[in-house]
Amino acid sequence: MHSIFLPLRSSIRRFVLSVAFVFAFVPAVLAQDSVISGKVISSDGQPVSGAHVRIVDLSRHTDVAADGTFKFDGVPQGSYLIEAKSPRFGTRVVRVMTQASAPPVVEIVMSVAGHEEAIVVSAGIDASSVAES
Repeated sequence: MHSIFLPLRSSIRRFVLSVAFVFAFVPAVLAQDSVISGKVISSDGQPVSGAHVRIVDLSRHTDVAADGTFKFDGVPQGSYLIEAKSPRFGTRVVRVMTQASAPPVVEIVMSVAGHEEAIVVSAGIDASSVAES
């Protein structure tokens, strides 16, 4: 009677190992990371060098190259806010969807009209004039 159950145990063992293999590797294949790359340009199509690009949701950031290009590797699939900042052109935010099968190429167009600048003015007594009086 023991010999009848031996092939059954072997089949069950193979089945359990097959299921474990599938559950171990399928999530890794389904959760492939993506790449977000792109270019930051002005409204007349010129590269915006000196800009800083950030994936807001992941707190990842990079500076653009002299030709305005940027690239983020290893980005999980999903929807993200991409923020570009430039001292000359201000800030621009766009939403990007990533997929491993079709990594997005983002073109962020900056406009001088979007530039904001804060000017801080302070007043006080000059230390040298207080000492002289």
